[in-house]
Amino acid sequence: MKPGTLITSIKKSQITLFFASLFFLVVFFFYFLNSQRSELMHQIQNDLRTVAKLKSDVLDHWVETHISEARDLYENPNFQRDLSAYFLNPSQAAEEKLKIWLNKYVVSKEYTDIILADKYSKPILALAGECQTIDTNELKEVLQIKDKYLTNFFTHKINGEKHIHLSLVVRAYINNNLLGVLLLRINPEVKLYPLIQEWPAESMTAENLLVRRLNKDSLIFLNELRHLKNTALTLTQPLTSKTPAAQGVLGYRGFYESLDYRENEKVLSYISTVQGTDWVLVTKVDYAEVIKPLHNATFQIIIAFLVVFLSILLTFYFIIRGNRVEYFKQLYERQIELNKLQSQVEMYSRFSNEILMLLDLDGNILETSNLASKVYGYDSGEFAKLNIFNLTSRKYQIRDLFVNIIPDEGLIFESEHIKKDGSNFFVEISLSPVLIDGKKMIQALVRDISLRKKSENDLFESKRQLSTLINNLPGTAFRCQINQNWTIVYMSDGCYDIFGYSSEDLVNNKVIPYIELIYPEDRKHVNESITEALRNSLSYDIDYRIINYSGEIKWVREHGQGVTDLNGFVNFIEGFIHDITMQKLNTLKLTETTEYLDNLITYANAPIIVWDSNRKITRFNNAFSHLTGYSEQEVLNQNLDILFPPESLVEIMVKIAQTTSGKFWDSVEIPILTKSGEVKIALWNSANIYYKSTNLLEATIAQGQDITDRKVQEIKMNQLIAKLEISNKELEQFAYVASHDLQEPLRMVSSFTQLLAKRYKDKLDSDALEFIQFAVDGAGRMQALINDLLDFSRVTTKGKEFAEVDMNSVISTVLLNLKLLTNDTNALVHVDKLPVIFGDQAQLLRLCQNLIVNSIKYRKENEKPVINISFTEEPDYLMFAFKDNGIGIDNKFFDKIFQIFQRLHSRKDYEGTGIGLAICKKIVERHGGKIWVESSPGEGSCFYFSIPKIIYGA
Repeated sequence: MKPGTLITSIKKSQITLFFASLFFLVVFFFYFLNSQRSELMHQIQNDLRTVAKLKSDVLDHWVETHISEARDLYENPNFQRDLSAYFLNPSQAAEEKLKIWLNKYVVSKEYTDIILADKYSKPILALAGECQTIDTNELKEVLQIKDKYLTNFFTHKINGEKHIHLSLVVRAYINNNLLGVLLLRINPEVKLYPLIQEWPAESMTAENLLVRRLNKDSLIFLNELRHLKNTALTLTQPLTSKTPAAQGVLGYRGFYESLDYRENEKVLSYISTVQGTDWVLVTKVDYAEVIKPLHNATFQIIIAFLVVFLSILLTFYFIIRGNRVEYFKQLYERQIELNKLQSQVEMYSRFSNEILMLLDLDGNILETSNLASKVYGYDSGEFAKLNIFNLTSRKYQIRDLFVNIIPDEGLIFESEHIKKDGSNFFVEISLSPVLIDGKKMIQALVRDISLRKKSENDLFESKRQLSTLINNLPGTAFRCQINQNWTIVYMSDGCYDIFGYSSEDLVNNKVIPYIELIYPEDRKHVNESITEALRNSLSYDIDYRIINYSGEIKWVREHGQGVTDLNGFVNFIEGFIHDITMQKLNTLKLTETTEYLDNLITYANAPIIVWDSNRKITRFNNAFSHLTGYSEQEVLNQNLDILFPPESLVEIMVKIAQTTSGKFWDSVEIPILTKSGEVKIALWNSANIYYKSTNLLEATIAQGQDITDRKVQEIKMNQLIAKLEISNKELEQFAYVASHDLQEPLRMVSSFTQLLAKRYKDKLDSDALEFIQFAVDGAGRMQALINDLLDFSRVTTKGKEFAEVDMNSVISTVLLNLKLLTNDTNALVHVDKLPVIFGDQAQLLRLCQNLIVNSIKYRKENEKPVINISFTEEPDYLMFAFKDNGIGIDNKFFDKIFQIFQRLHSRKDYEGTGIGLAICKKIVERHGGKIWVESSPGEGSCFYFSIPKIIYGA
């Protein structure tokens, strides 16, 4: 190429490059401005998200901390006992106990008032603070929330001054009945509002808002705002607005751009929530403040653009002017560089342990060093047909790396290559861009790192296995320094389950020294035990208590030993810590249970005795001593036969032998020989106790009941029953005599008196006839009286067995029997649908007939009788009612009418013997029920009788 041609060519290309550079500079200017704005907005979003996450976490922790305090009090049985005791008996002593419990909360400046309120939330006692009032909304919320501990924000006044508070609610229950509540009032201005308002960087407009829904149409601001005053719990906003606060209450979460509550101010915000509450957190900053740095930078960018533009003009001017000299100079330097590179390639080919390859930009292999053929198994001709990607395993795709090689810097990475024989090996590749004859190429140095990768993998696997083993062992592994704080230098993941702190919290005393986790009363014991073990070069096992993050006390067991360095000095302790709280609690419960059972047996009201497999007495409680007169010391390790009378000994010992073989007593009567020689009868139950390991009999336990007095009463009862049977037979004999021997003379008197009147009525005067009529009438009444007495006595003695009786059929039969009487008196009888019951049908028919006849007999003059029969089903019985419109009864005679021979009217007014209702009472009582009347003179009567459900069917 001629020099003139070269200059012309260079000038054309440079002019094109100049305008292209100018074009790209303009494009870059606008792209830079846009990217700066995008980057700024992205940064602001990240900053808002970070601040919101920080504030949300802080608020979550604040809420959870206070709820945990309320939950701890609520779930603490001792505190609940003292709290309930105060509500049941609000004494000075009960109040002092509560003050001791609440002392640690009173000292906190966040708790302004501590109030006790009854189950209607009426304040009854203020343990701290000046305010003792609860407004209507707060009262309603305290009563409604059941599974929550934290109320919403409310306001109250102290000395005319407005104060804001929210309360922790601790309920007091007894037998699932609410007694009252304890309110711990929190002043949010002490800690909560500062947590919300604090911003991690200096800003003129940034702030955090805390809002919640007030009702279905509006929201309310919970904290003081930066740009408005007196807004907490006073400023509201409709949910129809597009502000971040309204959108957050409606459920929107994340980044949001809109107008602020100041109406004309545009803001950028991030919306999140506070766990455990209905609060919405809005983190925001004014858009004008955010975009201000970009506006300030725009003018500087324009100045820079003009400076760059002028620089490009001058640069191209000087480049064009010195192009020819520079061209030959570069050509000479390139030749020298090529010679040097060829020399280096030859040196690497001969002596280097690394493989050298020359690649084009597509990865095709142009040249390789001699070592490449030895390692890969390809000759130079085969390499010329290969691409670097042909040598790379599929799982290591490096094609994109060629595009991303940084000029003049190169790139180093690891990969897996494939040899000609198909075997794989790991390599480290260093790629560097080079220019050869003005053409860009890639120089690749390949180093075999298979041994190193194997060592790294083996080391990683060992560490992984060790870490998995340690983190999955029960408890936590540790390593600590030997100093007064036992400074932790390593703690496995299991520490969180025990202490409530992560391993990062404890390492190097980051959050708390380990010594402060040890229960104060146990620290001396721990220090002395470990120091003594290290002094004697021994391992140690110690149990002690710790206080975890939540303030809970746990028991742990620590096993450890000293770790010596190369000089033999012990600088560290390594070991394991296990949570043994449940084991300790179970041991304590077992001890308490053993003591409880021992006291239960010793002081039980029933006599209890235990004997072993050799029939030796091993336990003998106080009740048994009271029964036999023996003390426990007198019978322990004695044979059982000392407790039984000689005449019953063989029979009793046979029964005891049966219990040993597996049979148990179930209400067996055993005679007991007391120390004084008296024989008492006891009713016994027994059970066997076996060894779990061998299933062999360990002992037999028997519980008795002294039934001596009952046996005596049974004998007396049997004698009484015998007498009653004799009395019943005599009563039956009387009934027989009354029904036959007494009625026969009456019939004769009545018959002959009537015959005398008939035969001699013409010969007798009116007085004689009247006297005869009196005799006939008296004999008739006497016969009726005897019949009624027989019926009364036979209710019990001649009653039939109970069977199903349809009361509808009974009433139908009664009405058929009384048809003439009801027709003569024009009586109306209304009957409801009646049930089927169990009873004596004949007696139930007599009962219903007597009640209906009674209602008709005592009817009002010139008024036809009306009788209503119904029944009502009650939980335990059926109640029948016979209601009439008769003359009624004065309430002072309610009991008298059911007694035998008791009449309220003369025989002249109303016929009868006065036994009918007494028979009704006896029939009802035989059926297990009762009969009564409700009435008023002139208002009619209603007779009721009941039949228990336990004896009725259908």
